Amino acid sequence: MDSSEPLFSKDKFLGLPQERRHKKLALILKHAYIMMLAGEEADKALENYRKTAAYIAEKESPLATLKEVSDAFHFHAKEAKWNLREDSLLPSPRQQDREISSSKLPIFAYLDSLRSAFNTGSIIRTAECFGFSKVFLGGATPSPECSQVKKAAMGTEAWIEWEAHALIKSLPRPLIVLETVANAPSLYDFKFPHTFTLAVGNEEYGASDLLLNEADFFVTIPLRGRKGSLNVANAFAVAAAYAANELNRIDRKG
Repeated sequence: MDSSEPLFSKDKFLGLPQERRHKKLALILKHAYIMMLAGEEADKALENYRKTAAYIAEKESPLATLKEVSDAFHFHAKEAKWNLREDSLLPSPRQQDREISSSKLPIFAYLDSLRSAFNTGSIIRTAECFGFSKVFLGGATPSPECSQVKKAAMGTEAWIEWEAHALIKSLPRPLIVLETVANAPSLYDFKFPHTFTLAVGNEEYGASDLLLNEADFFVTIPLRGRKGSLNVANAFAVAAAYAANELNRIDRKG
């Protein structure tokens, strides 16, 4: 069949539940969008979409630009109740990745038996973005060998060193644990040393007893809302951004 011909007969398409119809249309548009982004001819794919959308009398939208195709994709994704993860989104037309990174900072991350592959991948991505030299994965923390970790890391697992089954006693010192313990100083008052390991505990129980006993310092993120904690990946991002900025500021002064 010519690629400009609909993938479904009218009877077959109308036989699908409404949400599946919209998801099929969204996927056709995603294919066309990726072709357009790559500079390839997408007219046949877009014609396929128009003919298929006509089965449900969908009002024809302008599809001349990436933005217009993106808007149509997200309309159908919403109608399909498609809960889009970041790896399901359309690729950005803005190429923000650099061929090489700036010089790494002498700072490290330690993840203490995280449960979530998404949180693990997100922290790896954050650590790479802020110039951490290495991520140590402790206990049962899933590694980038897990496909879900790789999806959340968005390719950064190939750009930063990581080590699975890392032992706390072997981590670069000092060991700074991000945790809500009594009398822990605010992140914003703490003077970060030139090199350190920033550690976070798991989503359910926080830092393990072993990590708490081995910690050289504790820091906490001051919160004003009623909720007393942040998602571990979000908490790491806040601390990593602040710590990296402090080191960069000191280097600029020095």
